[in-house]
Amino acid sequence: MTTRRLLPFLAALLLAACGLPGRADEIDWRKDYASALQEARAKGLPLVLDFGTDACLWCDKLDVTTFRDPEVVRLVNGRFIPLKVHAARYPDLIAHLKIQSYPTFVVADPSGRILNAHAGFLEAPAFLEFLRRVTPPSVAAPVSAAGPAAPAAAVPAWMSDDLQNATEAVARSEYARAVGLLKNILKEDGKNDAQAKAARLLEEIEKKASTQLERVKELRTTGPVQDALQAARELAHLYEGTAGATEAAALLPSLTARLDNKSRDRGQQAHEMMQQAQEDFRTQQYLVCLVRCDTISTRFADLPEGVEATELVEKITNNPEWMQQVCDTVPDLGGMSFLKMAEAKLKQGQPQQAVFFLERLLQTFPNTRHAEMAHLRLSQIQGPPPLPVSEEKKQ
Repeated sequence: MTTRRLLPFLAALLLAACGLPGRADEIDWRKDYASALQEARAKGLPLVLDFGTDACLWCDKLDVTTFRDPEVVRLVNGRFIPLKVHAARYPDLIAHLKIQSYPTFVVADPSGRILNAHAGFLEAPAFLEFLRRVTPPSVAAPVSAAGPAAPAAAVPAWMSDDLQNATEAVARSEYARAVGLLKNILKEDGKNDAQAKAARLLEEIEKKASTQLERVKELRTTGPVQDALQAARELAHLYEGTAGATEAAALLPSLTARLDNKSRDRGQQAHEMMQQAQEDFRTQQYLVCLVRCDTISTRFADLPEGVEATELVEKITNNPEWMQQVCDTVPDLGGMSFLKMAEAKLKQGQPQQAVFFLERLLQTFPNTRHAEMAHLRLSQIQGPPPLPVSEEKKQ
């Protein structure tokens, strides 16, 4: 079954399995500019504005991916007043800010002063970085009765958030993500408490990677080459960014060369697919991860990647919160899939096929924003409904 056919099928299947799930944590978007600005002034929080239009695929992708990321939801709801702005409702604001493409993000302080802006789609990590650069710093150290003490270096809020996220990533064994966050903290000038903690945590991860590297070297000498290759790949991926992972990656070509051609090609294909699945899991794209892991476990059941894919599926399906996200994602992803297929059929000059996919969307995902777009496209393809006979005679 091709990917184009698989997504709607899987979406319908998951909808049936999920029933009618409640929504996962979401960004609490405000819809009215005046009231959002008043709230920002009352709470002393900056505004983050998301400018979009109808029939904007990148805007839809933001809603399905970036704006569903738990870290994004937590940061936006906790430190900003989020406002979703439809361009057609605020033409004067669009003109004032000189917005020319969608989506566009703008961060403004309660007085309306622009702090940052970006035009175009951003994935969750980039969007978090965009927001953290304008997040207010932590409160400075208090002054004692004896006079002002030597002030400790202030810890920017984005740095505290990155340290917390890195600590949580380590707890989930997501070491590559933690390494990236910690190195981002340590590259900043100055010395503060967050940077000291980041240095200690990074050192612990480096030690873990070094221990794994010793195992790879032992397997290279005494164990089957396939086991050594798998261990090196796991180290290079799981601890990416560490010295141990870099050395393990350097060993991969020589280990791969020791396999026969057929095994090498098949093993490389399984490895690459598993890397994609792990990236899906890391970025919390659990639905896509489930689809990819199912393919891996079916095609490569005899390889370590097949076992790893099965374990990853069990890890996701045994977590109610992650499965809730899968169920919540299905209508958006499925509706978008049907819309894209309909548009492709229109470009191919097959309007009847486009109508088929649009009608399937309405049946499978009614009362969604994609269903509204499907109604609009159907009216454009089929034209307005015919007038009653009595009305035709009057004309």
